[in-house]
Amino acid sequence: MDTHYLNPKLDRTQVRKTLERESCILIRDILQTEVAETLYRSVRDQSDWEHTYMVGNVIKQEKLSQLRNKPPAELQQRQKSLLEQARRGYQFSYNRYSILDAVLKQFDAGNFMHVFLHYLNSEAFVGFAHDITQDREIAKLEAQACWYAPGQFLKMHQDNNPPNEDRRYAYVFGLTKGWQSDWGGLLQFVDQGKVTRTITPGFNTLTIFKVPQDHQVSYVAPYALQPRFTVTGWMRAK
Repeated sequence: MDTHYLNPKLDRTQVRKTLERESCILIRDILQTEVAETLYRSVRDQSDWEHTYMVGNVIKQEKLSQLRNKPPAELQQRQKSLLEQARRGYQFSYNRYSILDAVLKQFDAGNFMHVFLHYLNSEAFVGFAHDITQDREIAKLEAQACWYAPGQFLKMHQDNNPPNEDRRYAYVFGLTKGWQSDWGGLLQFVDQGKVTRTITPGFNTLTIFKVPQDHQVSYVAPYALQPRFTVTGWMRAK
């Protein structure tokens, strides 16, 4: 497979102008087709997912393989508690696979998601990030795969910087096939309580937006028939 993963027909000048004007851009057909399909299969076939959510101010992660063995009544109570917190304040619920953690721990070697993370931190892609953002201080990217299933969501937040990080832009590679807009799972940007832009999940797309910026992923409907897959993270100066 060619190690230059980006679509060679990409107009970087137009991308840069749009991102500068709007602080957000959706790029279609971002990757070469073979790369996008290989990345999609790697995410789709991943088995080591964790369900992540909040309890109070603490982020929790539980292996899906363990959750599937719990009694239905316990899972129903768990979901009820999760939604109770969502009614009162900030909450999220989705499945994740930390590509960065797996690479650092040398777990699951050969996984194409790991190869892709190395590409995102290569001179070629970091140079692309410099070109389109005009931020020459961007030095690295982190990544996780995300899977939103029915009943999952991400409430409005800004991607504020935690200690010892300097996030400049967030990015989302869309790896979702056959999604219908009424299934939810919509990436929405918010200004003063009003949705100003909505991006429906798609395949072989890249959304980039400057942080901090209010955004959310809307609740995935119980009748959604396809998984919402992405590879997402931040472009960071440190």
